[in-house]
Amino acid sequence: MRRFVAFASVLAVLLLGLVATVGQRTAAQEATPDTTAMMAMADHPIVGAWRWDNNPANPGVDLTYAIFHDDGTYIEPTPGGANIGTWEPTGPRTALLTAFVVFDLDQDATDDPSGTGILRLAAKVDEAGETITAPFTFEVLDATGATVFTGDFEAIGTRIAVEPMVPFGTPVAGTPTA
Repeated sequence: MRRFVAFASVLAVLLLGLVATVGQRTAAQEATPDTTAMMAMADHPIVGAWRWDNNPANPGVDLTYAIFHDDGTYIEPTPGGANIGTWEPTGPRTALLTAFVVFDLDQDATDDPSGTGILRLAAKVDEAGETITAPFTFEVLDATGATVFTGDFEAIGTRIAVEPMVPFGTPVAGTPTA
């Protein structure tokens, strides 16, 4: 009987070892270079929320806000719609972005959206991680796919930081408190 118990114990340990080894092989096969790239994207300094000055020659006139997500997606609400796109790192502080926006070219509220804007941007984040310089092109296509506008521009992005809570003011003397 003792031999049977010893044999069964050894067999159980061997089977558990085999199951663990097969599980590790499966996990290793499931890890892909894309997983490694995703982890690198999460550490890229472009990830986060940014305020774009889309016309640095006339600061503060054409501002938009955007988020570079750590999974490579991008969103930027604009007056014409929302730029939705993807980005990828090209270096430790550089990235490329392609984003699209659909909008109504003829401004007729009864029509379906009739245009597509394509934004192509090359971004460089400064050493401090607080500013982006970004030359970009913008192309507008009509509903047939014909190009109706192209332009080369440059934007400056400033990282949006968390600010401390600041009281709005002190109540005027004599104001009832409750």
